[in-house]
Amino acid sequence: MIAALLYIMTVGFYLFTNSKETSLKEAIICISVVGIYCLWHLAIPPFAATPNFYTERAFGIVPFVSMWAILFPHFAINQIPTVTRTLGWIGLFTMTVILAIFKLLVW
Repeated sequence: MIAALLYIMTVGFYLFTNSKETSLKEAIICISVVGIYCLWHLAIPPFAATPNFYTERAFGIVPFVSMWAILFPHFAINQIPTVTRTLGWIGLFTMTVILAIFKLLVW
């Protein structure tokens, strides 16, 4: 539930601020990937039998940190926006692969 709320708030904030740091194509791809990730994580079984605080934080928060790094790279004031955006894509790809391994191989 928190993931869905974070998703809606982040997309709304992006649309409200109309950030020009990220291209529209990249923003649409990022928003779509995180939306599919969120749906896959929250709605498609199998779910963890005993939810762990750290795994739930990783599956729930890390993709949104990556989404913020991609959509709003100017918030990382000590980093070059290209580096921030690249690290965001790496984090999003890594969490998607880990979620896929969990959902497909762990019964």
